[in-house]
Amino acid sequence: MLNTKPNAFNKIGILVRTSLQKIENLNKPRIKFMYSLFELWLILPVRYTMLNLSRFGNYSDKSIRLHFEKKFDFAAFNSHVINTLFAVAGVLCGSFAALHHLQQHTLS
Repeated sequence: MLNTKPNAFNKIGILVRTSLQKIENLNKPRIKFMYSLFELWLILPVRYTMLNLSRFGNYSDKSIRLHFEKKFDFAAFNSHVINTLFAVAGVLCGSFAALHHLQQHTLS
């Protein structure tokens, strides 16, 4: 019987997949590869080498190397993740005023 309750790993997976789908010029196989790569980075107990990624993942060593030869826009990915987290948490409403207030107390 599968556990269908949302846990932290499932929530991170949903966040990563939606952020990958928002990036321009990424086709479905590339999104699938990057998603599996981020999953492996979270659970891999050894060094991140091409051989270990192919050993523990679903892609061959050659496929991984070919995917790594293509450029990936990590800045766009990170901005989508951060924007989604801020939108969900509602952090932007007063955090900058609070941060400015804390800076004044620590600097003086």
